[in-house]
Amino acid sequence: MDLNLISTKEVLRHTKQNQPVYLCIIKTSENLSKDSSLSQEPPFFQDASPGVQAMLREYQSLFRDSLPHQLPTSRAVDHSIYTGDATPVNRPAYQLNQAQLDEQAQQIKDLLDRGLIRESTSPWGSPVLFVPKPGGKWRMCVDYRALNSLTTRNTYPLPRIQECLDAFGTARYFSKIDLVSGFWQLLVNPDHIQKTAFNTRSGKYEFLVMPFGLTNAPSSFQQLMNGVLRDFLFDFVVVYLDDIVIYSKTESEHSGHLRKVFEALKKAQLFASSSKCSIAQESIEFCGHHISHN
Repeated sequence: MDLNLISTKEVLRHTKQNQPVYLCIIKTSENLSKDSSLSQEPPFFQDASPGVQAMLREYQSLFRDSLPHQLPTSRAVDHSIYTGDATPVNRPAYQLNQAQLDEQAQQIKDLLDRGLIRESTSPWGSPVLFVPKPGGKWRMCVDYRALNSLTTRNTYPLPRIQECLDAFGTARYFSKIDLVSGFWQLLVNPDHIQKTAFNTRSGKYEFLVMPFGLTNAPSSFQQLMNGVLRDFLFDFVVVYLDDIVIYSKTESEHSGHLRKVFEALKKAQLFASSSKCSIAQESIEFCGHHISHN
């Protein structure tokens, strides 16, 4: 069968002649902008100058409401859990109320659909508990305290907040990039995946990405971010875990700095939160501090 692009007039002519017409609907850029499954432009795009707006649109794929439904890329840094020759610990699941059980089932399904966890037969196992969130929702947490007590500490340093504040100097323009679900953008060492296992009423699962609650998780993540942005650290960038601040003295200089950081994040396949970033502002919030040129 031949496929041809035809006009609306042609469709009407064929219809009047009772001839069959096979239509293929092609989404144009206008159609795509109305597709609710695609990320819309984040609010901070409109607050930026025209030049910065153009650059933000160039790197729009970096900004997401949630992570892609696939595992992050393999990088030089992954999260390792060294426990020496310790005997595996396996704690039974905690008793949960019905609302928590329903929430657990939903969150496990979501994690499985995203490919971030898988079913496990590990000799290790930690229980799950829930912490209330604003709005009456629940945050699922794995209680890794028994595992953490056996884990060799990672001494990779976190930056001192005062040193970060001092680095800003006389900068006037600031951007803060907050990674979306930052820890989940780092893989677990394949040999250590079984140690992340957690027990639930519906079975045992293990994380393929770095979960929250592990003793060395902050150090692993800081090591990743320092490696990605090493060329810029304390020159025009400071990084504290998943918070990245770019600082510059002039607006034009800031645009150049942003491009370098965006390119580094793109190369590392790291994604930023659409709702938590501030771009090219004269004041921002950073680690509990209000930052401005003053």
